[in-house]
Amino acid sequence: MADDNHRGVRLLCRPKQLTTKGSDPGIHFWLVGSPFLPPLTVASFLRCIHSLPSSSSPDFPKESEDLSTLLPRGFELIGAVASGEESDARAAVDAARSLRKLLYGEGTDRPVIGAVCGSDSGDLRFFVSESGNATSLEAVPSVIEERDSEKCLWENGCLLRCELPIKLPLYYALKNPTDVEKAYVQAAEAVIAKLKDPQAVYMLETTKKTSQDIPLPVIIRGVQLDFYADLSKIKTLAEDDDGSDASSLSCSYFSIGSKAGSPVFSAENADTIQVSVLFNSFGTSSASTVPVAEYSPVEDEARLLVVDIKLDVLCYSSRELPLKYAVSSLIVPGLVDQLNIVQKLMLPNLLARHPQLKSYHFSPPGILHPITVFYELSFGETELKQVEVRRSLHSRLGLPYDRPLLRISNALDFSKLKSNDMVSLQKGSTLLRDVHFGIPSSGVTGGTVSLVQGSYEYFHYLHEGYNDSGWGCAYRSLQTIISWFRLQNYTSIEVPSHREIQQTLVEIGDKDPSFIGSREWIGAIELSFVLDKLLGVTCKVINVRSGSELPEKCRELALHFENQNTPVMIGGGVLAYTLLGVDYNESSGDCAFLILDPHYTGSDDLKKIVNGGWSPSSRHQQHNSSPWDTHLHKLRRRRRRRPPLTELPALVRSFFLAMAGQEHCGRRRPYQKRCRTVFPISPEPPLLGSSFFSMFSTPILLVEISEDVMRMQEPIANGFHPTTHKAERPRSSKLFSPRRELERGIVVLPRSLAQATPPRLSEMVSRSRLELVA
Repeated sequence: MADDNHRGVRLLCRPKQLTTKGSDPGIHFWLVGSPFLPPLTVASFLRCIHSLPSSSSPDFPKESEDLSTLLPRGFELIGAVASGEESDARAAVDAARSLRKLLYGEGTDRPVIGAVCGSDSGDLRFFVSESGNATSLEAVPSVIEERDSEKCLWENGCLLRCELPIKLPLYYALKNPTDVEKAYVQAAEAVIAKLKDPQAVYMLETTKKTSQDIPLPVIIRGVQLDFYADLSKIKTLAEDDDGSDASSLSCSYFSIGSKAGSPVFSAENADTIQVSVLFNSFGTSSASTVPVAEYSPVEDEARLLVVDIKLDVLCYSSRELPLKYAVSSLIVPGLVDQLNIVQKLMLPNLLARHPQLKSYHFSPPGILHPITVFYELSFGETELKQVEVRRSLHSRLGLPYDRPLLRISNALDFSKLKSNDMVSLQKGSTLLRDVHFGIPSSGVTGGTVSLVQGSYEYFHYLHEGYNDSGWGCAYRSLQTIISWFRLQNYTSIEVPSHREIQQTLVEIGDKDPSFIGSREWIGAIELSFVLDKLLGVTCKVINVRSGSELPEKCRELALHFENQNTPVMIGGGVLAYTLLGVDYNESSGDCAFLILDPHYTGSDDLKKIVNGGWSPSSRHQQHNSSPWDTHLHKLRRRRRRRPPLTELPALVRSFFLAMAGQEHCGRRRPYQKRCRTVFPISPEPPLLGSSFFSMFSTPILLVEISEDVMRMQEPIANGFHPTTHKAERPRSSKLFSPRRELERGIVVLPRSLAQATPPRLSEMVSRSRLELVA
């Protein structure tokens, strides 16, 4: 469908790990293009992950199954990449043609790209085979790498989406359960025939309903469709074509002009056409018929099984493509493909366990086009099989393993409007997002700024009209932290309300039932309980004797923002704040803290909040108001020298705890003279769900000092090995240094504190493979 005057490969992307040095020979990547892009345009590289055990040849049936699900209609396989020299380009072409035949069942008349990658340099050399009958390959003279790939793909492209719920009634004899498979195949074939029936009706409409000039829906009837048309040979229509009937309308009919400013080109912001499938039961028939009733008696006892399926197809198209061809060549074949995929996945366990299959569409970073994935949700997305599915997808797409990119919460949500401002939609309310953007410098000379990474939402007093002034600051800080995990797609749960937070604390046994609905404040420890319960997130709690000691933890806080990236809650007395970052000079010790204040009671005016700026606060400086009065500000102090902790009480007062909930000591001491800091630690790896890992190179271990023996679990190469160490009683000033013990991965916990911990501690200790010794 594009001009074929220039024979050159156009790359919209490159694989991140292209060098094949030391790897096995064979096919390493598949090249993906589109009939709506210029010829020989590569939109993405997909890794070949299935090979035959006896050779380096790809396992074509498995690769075909995966790619038929993954690639939306409108994208297609156009080539392959092999390692080696020019002579290996023929193997790449042959592999691509073999896979195309399985995917599309077509002949050999399409041009196919064969690329070879040098084992040392990683440079790609491209060759083209015009047809399967060609005896030689043509070297490509030029390779162009597009700088604005998104614009090239989406400026003249759009998406079509069709959701189709289906109920398949299956009758089978109890004596012969295998009949249910035959019944399923027959029912699926009947659905496919109905989709291509002349009485079928397809209604197309836009998904963007905010504009005043909304195009009217378009009706296309099955009798108008040509299911054998070749997309590459279809004549496109001009964008300004305003034909009088649906047969002359193109997809550009549903394009809505963008707002003022530079348009954003991406799958999330592309024009999307919603397609609905209807059946006209009252249309006129060409032949006269009478009502017919069919009676099929059975000899033995039979059973009815109703299979619920929801097909969800996403397709890519050019805006100039006529709507009737978009339906006949994209939507209907996509529905048929998805119905066949569901059939293969369901039949093996149809009677034993009815699978709950659902398709999701994703647009992961680094991949220009959307992808489609089927998840089996009977046991949740953290079930081991689903973890392996996501792991293989990360491998095929070249995605990192240290963040969630293909979880359900990452899926494209076509019901929400995409916007580029700093406002987020949460529970029907407007929330400010990332309010620290644009704040001026802190003024620390030579300092290194370490900030929260990722988006968060700003929760504060009186938000949503709920009056929590004077007691709800820690609740608001917790809501901000949970919003970070939600927006980074570590979880899909809603941000809990005050009552839901209280209910969680009651469920785990930390609070009495009377706590629900009360106005009692909570502290750092309760926050760690809630994060563990709702998200499975491990927290690290740091105690300092007063706020003046907080600058001593600046280096540790900076490491947290660089490694974990989450906001940090700071609590002291009855107040709580959210730490967003630090500015720290390693040489001079000067530091500044960027604080998000939950005590703010004004309107959500971003300019007003950001204009609060950085507020200097020195313990030698007199203020008429609290340094926490500004909504987004810093605390700046020159870091004092670390005092030598040479006495046991000082050591006890500054102990560290690794797991959420392990610091609770029954009845809490008053908070007036102590400051506590909660570090939420992101789950790692996201593919496996939540799991414990430390901010340090060695795990934080929980240790209890008994009379004369200290037992602990030490990390070794292949797991944890219990060892016994003698622990001398403190005799002189040469006591354990908390700093030194922290570097060794040891946490000192007094016996009295360990005995007072709540019952939930034993469960958390067991889960983290730590051991308490009485």
